[in-house]
Amino acid sequence: MKHDIKDYIKALKFEKQELPLGHREEFYKKLKSNRTIKHSNFNKSYLVKIAALILLFVALGFIGFNWNTNNSKTKSIFSMAL
Repeated sequence: MKHDIKDYIKALKFEKQELPLGHREEFYKKLKSNRTIKHSNFNKSYLVKIAALILLFVALGFIGFNWNTNNSKTKSIFSMAL
């Protein structure tokens, strides 16, 4: 007893329902009143802190590299600048 669902749906007659007057406006009002503003967790101060940490690590690495090469006979860029 297999039936094709397309034929079954075509056989049904759907009546077009009209929305009550003002229904659309009420829906938009409710939609706007329930809307919440999403605040992003990304803050500019975090970006500044991360940039400061990266700069700190680069500076410490540069000083550490020059500290080790300062004892050798080759001149480092840091010692040339002084």
